[in-house]
Amino acid sequence: STRFAELTGPGNETIPATAWSCINTDIVNVHGTPSHRDVKAKREAVVPLWCGVQIPLDAKPGHYSGSLFVIINGKELPVAIELTIKHDFIRAGGADQGWRLARLGWLNSRIGLDDTVTAPYTPIKMQGEVIHCLGREICLGKTGLPVSIRANGKELLAGPVVLSINGQPFTSKGTSSIESASDAKLVIVSTAKSGSYTLRVRTTIEFDGGTGFDVTLSSEQSKSVSGVALEIAFPGEAVPYAVGMALKGGARPQSWQWKWSKQPERWKDQGSNREYFIWMGDIDAGLYCRLTSPLDDWKNGNSGSVSFAESNGRVTFRATSGARNIRANEDMHYSFRLLPTPVKPLAPDHWKYRYAHAYQPPAELKALGATINNIHQGTLPNMYINYPFLNLDLLGPYVSESHALGIKVKIYYTMRELSTRLPELWAFRSLGDEIYRVGGTQGQGNPQLDFWLQEHLRHQYSPGWITLTPMGDIDTSLRVYSGSRLANFYLEGLKWLLHNVPIDGVYLDEIGYSRATMQRVRRVLEQHPGAMIDMHGNHDWWSCNCPIGYYMEHLPYIDRLWLGEGFNPDSPPDFWLIEMSGIPFGVSSDLLEKPNPWRGMLFGMTNRALYSGPLPTPIWKVWDNFGIEDASMIGWWDKDVPVKTGHKDVLATVYRRPGKLLIAIASWASKAVNIKLAIDWSALDLEKSRAKLSAPEMGYFQSAHDFSVEQSILIPAGKGCLLRLEQ
Repeated sequence: STRFAELTGPGNETIPATAWSCINTDIVNVHGTPSHRDVKAKREAVVPLWCGVQIPLDAKPGHYSGSLFVIINGKELPVAIELTIKHDFIRAGGADQGWRLARLGWLNSRIGLDDTVTAPYTPIKMQGEVIHCLGREICLGKTGLPVSIRANGKELLAGPVVLSINGQPFTSKGTSSIESASDAKLVIVSTAKSGSYTLRVRTTIEFDGGTGFDVTLSSEQSKSVSGVALEIAFPGEAVPYAVGMALKGGARPQSWQWKWSKQPERWKDQGSNREYFIWMGDIDAGLYCRLTSPLDDWKNGNSGSVSFAESNGRVTFRATSGARNIRANEDMHYSFRLLPTPVKPLAPDHWKYRYAHAYQPPAELKALGATINNIHQGTLPNMYINYPFLNLDLLGPYVSESHALGIKVKIYYTMRELSTRLPELWAFRSLGDEIYRVGGTQGQGNPQLDFWLQEHLRHQYSPGWITLTPMGDIDTSLRVYSGSRLANFYLEGLKWLLHNVPIDGVYLDEIGYSRATMQRVRRVLEQHPGAMIDMHGNHDWWSCNCPIGYYMEHLPYIDRLWLGEGFNPDSPPDFWLIEMSGIPFGVSSDLLEKPNPWRGMLFGMTNRALYSGPLPTPIWKVWDNFGIEDASMIGWWDKDVPVKTGHKDVLATVYRRPGKLLIAIASWASKAVNIKLAIDWSALDLEKSRAKLSAPEMGYFQSAHDFSVEQSILIPAGKGCLLRLEQ
């Protein structure tokens, strides 16, 4: 361990012992909790201790001396320390200059941990037994579990949420009390008894609607049971869609089941399904459920399962442990989380989020119509993965030039792996397996370029992405633990970048950190109005084949989605709606892999300029000419959509403004078909006799053409058109 003493300088001036810290022994974890730990040393092995001192700004210049003490088996060994403090100040405490290693102090930061509400959310309100949070309401019963959940005024439950034993609901009334309450969080504890069983529930409701149920069940007697189960009953008409781990998104089947024994080995190896998740609902209201760690009692070996089935107009979701033996006075944990959706209203200005994804001259991006640009890792101003501080000589001027043209710049900056180019590498390595993962094989990038790691790290490491940079050198990286103090380091780095470069937010290539860290990220961004987050998700890796479900609890803090990598673009429209569009969840989205611009327009989506597919510029121009940001969107999924095609495989979405419509039409038919629009004139402020139907010129998308409202329109297979209907 270590102990510090004050340093004495000229005129008996002192630098207090509290100015010192050792990152190996003085810990502030990701939750802001401080602790002191000992470092284990092996005989004849070098154990580095990285110590830093924050010189007070009012310290007098001069020579200071003192000691720090290394404590071994209770014996203090002094180490003499001498410092010379100069007249000059170092900008930002040295954080601007990596070689000073001043950024190591970021490891113990508490930034973003304040319990505050972030936009667009409002403080939690409790009226009687009903808790309100931005468009959603939850009412708890006497057992601490919900009896009502509403979103957008729509009831989602067909009965109380229950925990059942041997198929019998635990319904005994209990006692509950408020443990703590603030604008951002409400904690309620409940206890109920039924026979020999005791049910304890600690419910935490947060301002974003996320609600955690820490559930503990115990019995005074040893018993064998057929199963302990969580049961959530929905009105059938309220949940026409579903998506989850191993459940493809789209129209909900009548019944479905998944067992823990079906867990793919790759998911286990990646650790990407430590918890189980599912969402069921409709466009305007739905409910997400996640079974949370520890999962031992849920899994019960591999006997546990989840399922849902429809009967008599109700759909019941059931997560069960399967048959098990209960030991007397043993605590069993059946915790879960719920999140009503949509998590927030769609941002009113989301039509202005027009992305490019390329390091190109800002003037060229401006000419294309882009308003936001992402700088990916591995490009010149951001070459080294998740450590953008090494190319600021290029990044800073590029951001300034972009801002002068009204373009925001966001950068790839996340956690999952970390470049070995950072000056803090050896300090982080001294922390053992706190920051860096240990063990595992390289599976990303170019594993044949692993020789630098083999030569310099030699052992006890887990390689991440290994890539060639535009300069021809190699960027090797190590896999990290995002639940470590690296999250504190990352957040301080984000604050520095926002203030000094200044970037306009981050692009997350997968989300490598927890929902709690995401809340902290959002709080940091809120200090810089207009800063944004968008995320990309891959269908096959990390997310249990369901990025929208895997990252659902991060969505309250995300401004834009970019899903589609590994997806089949010929997936049916209901898959697009649930797994790609973001619409049911309150977040807009863009097209990614193999973009189909005609189908994308059914959901208000285009691809990103200069990444894949043709340029979206012609579509953006039509949006501007029509004034789409002032239009209301009536999707093909809405029974009241005023324009229909009469063909089951050709769909229409309407964007409506006073006196005019923009009609997006797209086909899933296997061959070209002729359609005739069925227009509900009674629902429109247009006269049929004076209506004009036309296709604007859009280059590759379509040629200009005028139609009569009665005319048949040829729709090529897999394509569509964008039509204007106006007086």
